[in-house]
Amino acid sequence: MTATTPTGEFRRPSLDIPDATIFVSSAVAAGSLLVYSGIRMIGSGDGQWAAPFARDASRHLLGIGTISMLILGMARLIAPVFALERTENGVPRLLERAPFWLLVGAVILRPGAALFGDQFGFENRMHTASLAGALAWLAIAIFAASVLRAARAEPRTQRSLEAAATAAAARRKSGRARTSSPM
Repeated sequence: MTATTPTGEFRRPSLDIPDATIFVSSAVAAGSLLVYSGIRMIGSGDGQWAAPFARDASRHLLGIGTISMLILGMARLIAPVFALERTENGVPRLLERAPFWLLVGAVILRPGAALFGDQFGFENRMHTASLAGALAWLAIAIFAASVLRAARAEPRTQRSLEAAATAAAARRKSGRARTSSPM
């Protein structure tokens, strides 16, 4: 199966699986870490809940590391606007990869601030947590800009795909007409 770009070039649509699987595999890793820490807490045998900082780290690891990354990664993989975008050449890689790396930074800083906050003091812990929040919100903003860019390009991409399909059908028809004409 081939498609055409707005410039009329034919190319095979790319699934960009590596970009989406980076988000999904990171989410799975974060979820696995949560399960591991829960099992350790249950296995401790003292019947106590985890320390407040550990609970805070787990909440943010789940929210940033699992939920946010799964939403962004799966949206890039299955959302119709991104499916059409994959038929184009020259999709900015920054819009695809920056949210991942910003969320990685946030998922390292925010749970780290909670887990190691006692060693750094309250003020440093809060500064680190606010930096992690800014990184996460910037990732969401870049993803939203990517959605808007893909949605704005959708009509142009659909028109070029329809034109390519019409041209291909006309070539097939003319090829059949030449082969069926008597010589």
